[in-house]
Amino acid sequence: MEFLSTRSIEILKIIQTHPRIDVNTLYRDYSVSLDELESLVRCRYVERPIYDVQNGVVRYRNEFSLTLEGLSALEKLEEHLRNESEEKAYKRRQEKIAVLQVLVPAITFILGLIVEHFSGIVALAFELFRNWVQ
Repeated sequence: MEFLSTRSIEILKIIQTHPRIDVNTLYRDYSVSLDELESLVRCRYVERPIYDVQNGVVRYRNEFSLTLEGLSALEKLEEHLRNESEEKAYKRRQEKIAVLQVLVPAITFILGLIVEHFSGIVALAFELFRNWVQ
């Protein structure tokens, strides 16, 4: 699959959502130019169905539809975006775990100090309170 621009992806999604969409509708409602459409036709992502052949002259319908290549390109893009979002979620979870791996021992250490020296801390607090009251 060759690189698709954001605009090309947008056009493919429009055509996927509106099968057999008329070229005038694409131009009027979505500002899609003929050059953009022809580029997608050259890449075989969209097609213009043939409706008549007379004396060797091919006449096309004035509409576009998504080809299998176009559908495949959109599916690959969606799969890539899904994988990317899963990787980002995994990284966020790993970062949270890393923070916890640092915080839990630090909190445990501080709580250990408090418990170990609890009587001294309480005595100090009472002494300060008694001095403050007097």
